[in-house]
Amino acid sequence: MLAEYAFEGTIRAAILAFKYRGRTRLGPFLTDALSAPLRNRPLTIDLVVPVPLSAERQRARGFNQAELLARPLASEHGWQLATELMERTRDTRQQTELPARERLHNVAGAFAIGHPEAAAGKRILLVDDVCTTGATLAACAATLLAARAEGVWGIAVARDVGRR
Repeated sequence: MLAEYAFEGTIRAAILAFKYRGRTRLGPFLTDALSAPLRNRPLTIDLVVPVPLSAERQRARGFNQAELLARPLASEHGWQLATELMERTRDTRQQTELPARERLHNVAGAFAIGHPEAAAGKRILLVDDVCTTGATLAACAATLLAARAEGVWGIAVARDVGRR
């Protein structure tokens, strides 16, 4: 899992404003922060996959923050964006509402791939805004690996260093 920044200070404030207050104009700033670890660790990627939201949460928010970050990242690197590859099959409680020990259970089995052949043999970069315990990225990666992805890497703008 790649994340250049701790989930605190300016980065934390920007992510929260972007995600919960619809301040999408912060997208370029956050995408630049998301790209930072790739400057020192280039990856060979076939597909960029944003962590999907449930249909209900996406309707309520009006956008998927991971997709808004993944789109320019994929474009910048010439990677294919695959927004429809994975879906969230059920609404889950927001991870921020749960203690670390309950997060894996909350997202277990919450993701599916409609066309597994699209993931088979691919090197996939999963994109999310924040990684706290890693439960969401782990559940997505397990789904992609079960579909025979060659490799899966996770990247986020920030990591909550206090929840390991």
